[in-house]
Amino acid sequence: MKCFFPCGDLSAFDLEKLVREYVVYISVHSFLALQHWALSSSPQPPQPKTPEVLWSETDSSVFHLTDESFDSFLEEHPAALVMFYAPWCGHCKKMKPEYDEAAEVLNKATD
Repeated sequence: MKCFFPCGDLSAFDLEKLVREYVVYISVHSFLALQHWALSSSPQPPQPKTPEVLWSETDSSVFHLTDESFDSFLEEHPAALVMFYAPWCGHCKKMKPEYDEAAEVLNKATD
């Protein structure tokens, strides 16, 4: 069995010195690794986001209701699937294709 401690008197073993040397070793190598990564990668400046086209401005079978048109639309269409959409909501954005498809099916059924 190999002994990882210095042979002889263990009381002479300087654990504090070993820890300090280890911390310095890790710090230096971590810094060098970070420096290598920073110099080897070519960071790109952030790209400006293209503004999202409003859903109401896209070609779609979905009726986009407002405060003024909501009640009159529901009077004319007693069966309606209504989605209250928030443009900043990720869940709402994911549901847009499903509502577009449902609107096409519902519009065909009423024709």
